[in-house]
Amino acid sequence: MKDGLLTESDKKAELSVIYVKALAISAGYITSVPEIDRDTIDFRVQEVCPIRLAIDFQLKATSSLDKAGMVRYGID
Repeated sequence: MKDGLLTESDKKAELSVIYVKALAISAGYITSVPEIDRDTIDFRVQEVCPIRLAIDFQLKATSSLDKAGMVRYGID
């Protein structure tokens, strides 16, 4: 890593947040990122009103696909 530049991992993580945020906003939802991450929640998408239903996400970023073109993550 060169001093002062983002790593590939940093870039992928930021781009994943930007992508989900763009999708949510284009569908009319608001987004937020928890300040403290104790529940492995990276991102929240929420209705504006009246009930304020929300869904929390743990985002993953990769540039590797399997032979079928799918991304797979093991659950340990």
